[in-house]
Amino acid sequence: MKLQPGFSDVEMRALNDPGSLTEEDRYVLAYFLIMFMNFYQDSFCQRKIGTLDSEQAGALDSFPMLKAVPIYMELWKVLRVGTFSDEFIEHVDSVLEQMDSDQDQKAQLFTLPR
Repeated sequence: MKLQPGFSDVEMRALNDPGSLTEEDRYVLAYFLIMFMNFYQDSFCQRKIGTLDSEQAGALDSFPMLKAVPIYMELWKVLRVGTFSDEFIEHVDSVLEQMDSDQDQKAQLFTLPR
């Protein structure tokens, strides 16, 4: 996948100043997310049929990019239905929920008693 020149600028603005994103910027980010998640969906299908090695399969159990860039999470919620298989959507959503749960548990470890 070849990214357009300036994509990193759009992604940096998505991280630092999401209000500055234009409609075109949002389209570029949506296109990237769809391509990126299609790669993961293909890997998900390969893992199901046993043709993906364990090292690659482990990458399907975390989606830090969706958590790190809030607009990607917004786009995922809007674009997932009708774009990806129901089974893949359920998998990603369950992984994201587990990531939230793990984060909550880690936060509790560092909470000082009052």
